Amino acid sequence: MKVDYSNIVLIGSLTMCGTYMVMDVVDNVTKSMDVNPVTETTIPQQTLAGINFTRNDPAPVVPQEVTINDLYAAMRWVESNDNPSAVGDNGNAIGCYQIWENYWIDATEFSGIDGSYSDCFDCQYAHDIVVAYMNRYATENRLGRPVTFEDVARIHNGGPNGYKRESTKKYWKKVEARLYASR
Repeated sequence: MKVDYSNIVLIGSLTMCGTYMVMDVVDNVTKSMDVNPVTETTIPQQTLAGINFTRNDPAPVVPQEVTINDLYAAMRWVESNDNPSAVGDNGNAIGCYQIWENYWIDATEFSGIDGSYSDCFDCQYAHDIVVAYMNRYATENRLGRPVTFEDVARIHNGGPNGYKRESTKKYWKKVEARLYASR
């Protein structure tokens, strides 16, 4: 026999333990009626004051805000597994961000950052280069709309107009997966 829980009325305030109190009431009603308890998977989900109650609900997960620094970390991981000594693209890309020399020239000309291309093996220097490049190309004024994380990643991967290129979507999907993997 199944018990209809739809007529159970809760009086008073709900606290964090409210879910368990409701389930204790349900268990006690079931026992006092001398019936077999309904399996947990068949207890209907009940809504009370906008809160859905089911037995053994996990604690609600509050998503953490993703920041631009999280995006840069995801990009480094996708590019080089965050390895400052990495060399890729047949020797054309270096450092944790896998920066090409023309990318570096573009960023240094615009920003006035000193140094040499080989300094991109230093992660902080490479980060400054990427930020300078984004300050030049990933701007609301240039794109005509607010800049998204996807725009930043795709510009990094495909150059100033990378956010428009079909070929950079695959890169963005990798960065996005890493960015939201632990969220």
